[in-house]
Parts: sequence; C-alpha cells; structure tokens
Amino acid sequence: MGYLDLLDAQNTYRLRVRSGWPVETLVLLVLLGVLLFCFQYVTLEKFDDLPPAVRYILRQSIIDEIVGKVDLDRTDTILAGSIVLICFVLAILELLWRRLTLFLDQVLQTDRRAVWVLGLTSVVLVRFYFARGDVNWAGDGSSHMCYAWLASKAFAQGEIPIWTNYLGTGSPYLQFYGFLYFYLVGIIDLFMGSVNVSVKLVLAGSHILSGIGMCLFVTRLCGSRRAGFLAGVVYVASLWHTQQTLMMGRFPLSVFYALMPWPFYCFERLRFQARRILPVMGGGFALGLLAFTHPGYAFWATALLMLYMGVRVCVESDRRTRWLMVWYGGALLGLGVVFGGYVTLSMWVERALVGLEHITHAAVPDPTWWQVLTWSNYRIVLFKYPGSEHWYGGYLGISAFVLALVGLVGALGGRGRFPAAWAGGICWLVSLMLVFGYRWPVIHSLDVVKALSAGRYLLFVVFFMSVMAGVGVGV
Repeated sequence: MGYLDLLDAQNTYRLRVRSGWPVETLVLLVLLGVLLFCFQYVTLEKFDDLPPAVRYILRQSIIDEIVGKVDLDRTDTILAGSIVLICFVLAILELLWRRLTLFLDQVLQTDRRAVWVLGLTSVVLVRFYFARGDVNWAGDGSSHMCYAWLASKAFAQGEIPIWTNYLGTGSPYLQFYGFLYFYLVGIIDLFMGSVNVSVKLVLAGSHILSGIGMCLFVTRLCGSRRAGFLAGVVYVASLWHTQQTLMMGRFPLSVFYALMPWPFYCFERLRFQARRILPVMGGGFALGLLAFTHPGYAFWATALLMLYMGVRVCVESDRRTRWLMVWYGGALLGLGVVFGGYVTLSMWVERALVGLEHITHAAVPDPTWWQVLTWSNYRIVLFKYPGSEHWYGGYLGISAFVLALVGLVGALGGRGRFPAAWAGGICWLVSLMLVFGYRWPVIHSLDVVKALSAGRYLLFVVFFMSVMAGVGVGV
C-alpha cells in the first residue's frame, strides 16, 4: 500500500521476520479461542437459571447467591482454569521473549492478513451472538423482532414491504428507524427459514464488519496497520457497543455501527487514489445507508463527518491535496445527503403530521463518568455508583479510554507529528461534550440535541475513542 507502515515494515523485516511465525503463540491463541467457545456452550449456559434482566452488585452475598443457583461442576472449573492458564502463559511469553509482538508483526505485514486475523478475533469476541436459544426481547428487541418477522414474511410471499409515514408513526418501526435492518433480516431469512437465526446472523455479521471498517479507516488515517488493528479491536470489544445493540434491544444500530466507518474511510482514500470517483460513490452510498438505518443518528453522523472533513482540510499542508479533499469530499457528502433524503426528506416535510415536530428525550437519565469508566459486563456491577440503577450508560473500556487520551494528547500536542489525527481528536471531544455536557444551558437549549438522549451519543464516543486509541499506538 505504498506509504503504509514503511518504517514498521523495515524494522520488522530486519529484526523479526527472519524468525518466522511463533508457532507456540499461534497454537495457544487458537486453543484459547476454542476454549472460550466451549466455555460459552458448557458453562455460561448454566447461568440461564438466574432471573433475566437482573443486575448484581458484586459482593460476597451475591456471589453466594449465584453459586447456589448455578450448578457448576468439575468440567466448568477445568475450562475456566485452562483459559486463565493460557492467558498467563501468553503473558509470560510476551514479557520474556516478545512472542505475541512477533505474532502481531507477522499478521500486520499485509492488509489482507490483518483483516482476516481481525475478523477471526472478532468472531471470538462476539461469540455470544451464537448462543443457543432465542434473541433477547428486552427493551426495543421485541418490536424489532416483530417487524423483522413481518419483513421476512412479506419477502417470502413475493411482496416488498414499503416504508411509509402513514402507519405506526412511520413503518416499519417509527421514524427513528429506517428499513435497512429489517430488509437484511427478511432477505437472509429467505435462506435460513428462522427469524431468530437470521437476526443473530445480521447482528453478529454487522458487529464483525464494524471492526474491519474501523481497521481500514484508521490504517488510512495514521498510515499504520498496527493502529488500525487496535482501533478495530476496541470498536468491537467496547461493552457499550454490545449493550446498546443487543442488551437494550436496539438491533438496527448494529448495522449503523458497521456502516459508520466507511464514509470516513472513503474520504481518507481521496488523498491517494487516482480514480477518486470510486471513493466518492462508495462513501456517499454508505452515508446514505446510515439514514436508511436510523435517520436520527445519521444526522449526527453527517454533522460529525462534516466537522471531521473541515478539520482535515484545515490541517492539510499540501494545497493541491487540500482542494481535492474539498471538492471530492463535498461531492461525497452531497451524494450521501441526497441518497439518504429518500427517508429523511419525508420525515422532515411530514413531521408535524406524525407527532415528531417537537420531540425530546431530555427526560431520560444521563450517563455518568462512573458508568463509562467502571468495569461492568452489564449484568454484574463492581459496586453501587451514580448511574448504576439505569442502563442509559455503559462501560467503554478503561484501557481503551486511557490509550485514546494518549492519542489525543499526541494528536493535539504533538507539534505537528500527528496533524491528520486532529480531526478524530476534536470529534471525540465534541462527542464527549454531547454526553457529559448535555445539561449545559447552551447545549440543552438546542432542540436538535434534545431529540436524542445523552446516552445515545455514546455511540459516537465509542467510534472516535476507537480512532484515538489507534492514534495512541503511534504515540
């Protein structure tokens, strides 16, 4: 890919490539993945005896209660112990002989290899989608399952379910959601014959593709496959990504997470590709599909993309490249807005007819810093803190957050070393402001901000935190 990882590749070739693949590390990682799947199907399924939708604050009495209700045996102990042992051995191999680093160096020699390994890693990270049983019906999940079932039945009968404002405040499900997710489930269900399986495939596939898109975007932005790989892992592994889409039942947002990196990736490709019409069309198409998934989030994604483009143009030192980014970036943006207008224009024109003229979600509780920075897997909370009583905020990942802060300092205070990353850093700060500055008088006075609750903006916090975590690797 030319400029990508030039220095890293040279150092890798001189210092490590001659050693070849670290076979023992590869075997241990594969074994770890297999054990994690076994642990899910053998051990975690036993926790079905616990009441659903109950959150536990971790203390001895709760541990005793869980142990008393869940029938664990020696097999579960062996599986858990084996997983811990392999992680310990991998840590020792890395600390003493840098074997995990050598493995990553081998993986990151080519884009194709990096994408494949990230995809396989993501399959392990999102293995919960493949658990036995029905999909979660909590939150909005029941409605999204119902309308996905309707779409699948319509396709099976040779009909196309048409989106309209005249049914259910916008069909298939309100005006906050477009039809893309429901169409995807309906089309896949033609082959699978089970809505539950089809929904699981769409959710899992979208989650996996989201990391690949983020990886390619950050790789282009930073010129480092290492940065892109880590950003992809962070984007997939962040608990809020899973909590919002699966636990809270916002199933269509899984498609939104998957689509969001692609307009940014296509914009970054404008700097290098000779035939720039392809990234313009690809980026515009992806931006329009965001509106087809969720018009409300698409509005803010478009606004942040405009901010990102503006900062990137301002920090670009080459005058010719700057004007190329202005003209072709404007074309990408315009194409996406026009394409997405199929959904958004009708919403805007007829908003007064369906009760959405003065919509607000300001009454929803706000996330707290304790929620986003204190470890939790949603079902288990370490201790009671402000915000632990509601689900409108979730753990982001403390290590990813710290690494993103390192990237932010390096981007904004690196004396020109990371000018391209300024855009991601500024967009991350704006996203954090929309969440934790939601009640500030200036921000709270804006109706367009109150159309979403503060917690919904965590989607963009996760997105740009992943970007800046990748930047942090370079720092």
